Amino acid sequence: MNRIYVNILGQYYLIFSFSLLLIMLSSFIPAYAAKPVKPPIEEFYKERYIIAEFKARSQAQDGAVTLDKVADIWGEAKETETLKFPKRETVQIEPGEQYIVVYSYLRKHLLYRDVIEENPDGPTIVHGLAGAAIYRTNDALRYLFSYPQKNKKQASSHDVIEAIFVQLLDEENTRERRLGVFQFMLSNDLRSQLSKKQAKTYRRLLSSQRLPDLEQELLLTAARELPEKQRKKWLVRLCRRTVDSAGVEYELTSLTPIKVRTCVRVIGDHVEDQDSERLTALLYSNAPGVSKAALSALVAWDSQQAISIFHKVLDGDKPLHAETRRVLLAHVQQ
Repeated sequence: MNRIYVNILGQYYLIFSFSLLLIMLSSFIPAYAAKPVKPPIEEFYKERYIIAEFKARSQAQDGAVTLDKVADIWGEAKETETLKFPKRETVQIEPGEQYIVVYSYLRKHLLYRDVIEENPDGPTIVHGLAGAAIYRTNDALRYLFSYPQKNKKQASSHDVIEAIFVQLLDEENTRERRLGVFQFMLSNDLRSQLSKKQAKTYRRLLSSQRLPDLEQELLLTAARELPEKQRKKWLVRLCRRTVDSAGVEYELTSLTPIKVRTCVRVIGDHVEDQDSERLTALLYSNAPGVSKAALSALVAWDSQQAISIFHKVLDGDKPLHAETRRVLLAHVQQ
């Protein structure tokens, strides 16, 4: 996966709004023009944005927060800023705590795509992939926000990965962790540079099952793109366990079917005889995306036996999703 496209990101926003924090990546998006997406921190470095570290003066009130500047990072902030949150979003702010904030006095014109205008609401915190761009400060996060300004030949990829992993392992600050997840997933050049120790940390993190569904799905997707020697055995074992524990009937407003579909694709990359029964059961899923992934994995395993399985499924008495039946019929008629 060399590029992550806007259509993938649209899937995240649909699920996010639909389930109010039932936290990413699938097939619910309209047809937007494909556009490569930068890692979120790099995306913040736009001429119309200001990035600064602040100390919170008080809790958020009436959809805004007042902060005192500690240091500029990108652009020049006022000594004191009262910033509005993006619409329909408020973040719990602790007075006296320090935050890195990305905000702007400008916005894109509502009608004209390439026109930037002054925001009539005043300075407003930017809404990024991980939500409102206000993050509790730590040394690792400061390093990540300074990285886009460094000469990347001089900056250490090992240190960047370590700084991202600080966020990934932070169970208390979920928004900062989500930012780290997106940063890692979209930094394609970093995934091939994990040290053995970092690869083990990544493995333990995913295997712990403590991550919320959004973060787990994103990291599973990214893990599929790791060098094969760093993922083959443990990742497919993890995905088999995930598939078996999830069953075949899912709450379709959750991310479970998307996570299972990703796992089925991982299994399909290394499918073995032991997977045939597991994949056949998934043909009866209430989520056609999962069924289609299982179909593809079965074909990758043994195309002739797969056709035989598809005939049995179509001729059987168990109910099939209409879309799954259509795809199976199309496949056996080829």
